[in-house]
Amino acid sequence: MTDGTHAITAAQTLQNQTVSVGNLNTTTSLTGPPTSPLSITVETSQPQFNFTPVATAVEGVAYTCQASATDASSSALTYQLYQSPTGMTINAGTGLISWTPAASQVGRRT
Repeated sequence: MTDGTHAITAAQTLQNQTVSVGNLNTTTSLTGPPTSPLSITVETSQPQFNFTPVATAVEGVAYTCQASATDASSSALTYQLYQSPTGMTINAGTGLISWTPAASQVGRRT
């Protein structure tokens, strides 16, 4: 699909169904009515991050960092951490990263 908004409908078809009415037996395909159109938006542009994360955290001290990104289509972005230390969270709507490192997490991480 190309970028933009598309309307999609669907219909269910059951192929080769046996139908019996009185002494008539036949095989037919049964198709239900199409659904109401579902509108979907396709975007292939990637968001661009434009922030530098704070690279140092201290055991027992709250760490925060504001992630920031823009999207070429001006769509709303949702933030998510795919790999992070235990206890680190990100606010999906604002991009604020929060974490308080524990003693077991002291050391160099990449």
